[in-house]
Amino acid sequence: MHVSEIVKIASKRLYFLRQLKRAQVEKADLLRFYTCCIRSVCDYAIPVFHASLPQYVIDDLERVETRALSIICPTLSYDNSLASLDLGLLVVHHQRLCQPLLDNILEDNDHRFHHLLPDPHSPSKHTLRHARAFDVKFKTCRARNCFINHASG
Repeated sequence: MHVSEIVKIASKRLYFLRQLKRAQVEKADLLRFYTCCIRSVCDYAIPVFHASLPQYVIDDLERVETRALSIICPTLSYDNSLASLDLGLLVVHHQRLCQPLLDNILEDNDHRFHHLLPDPHSPSKHTLRHARAFDVKFKTCRARNCFINHASG
């Protein structure tokens, strides 16, 4: 429900982007409006639910970005407009937003979410290809997809 409300709000703001485009505002200013007023809405509370979003909801968020980029760069495809405007995919952008939060939780022992981290991984005698920071075992997909478990796993 939260993401559907976000999509509604962002879609309403696309109208203002169209009006700016009709007023022949420069592409750099259109991009600035998009990142400040539309993409920021899509980024709201993303660390809370990013890992647990189903694909159809991710597609809804991506569709808003596709529509915005088609307004800013009408002659370019979605991938080409991302490259020309120096933007990344929305999913990659959201992953980049989640990483500093996890780093902050790991570094600060007094952080209010630090106690939610799983137990640290005990070093093994065996060489592992991927060193793990935590011993994490999940019984359900819902537990695996919560922010703390997804980020630390």
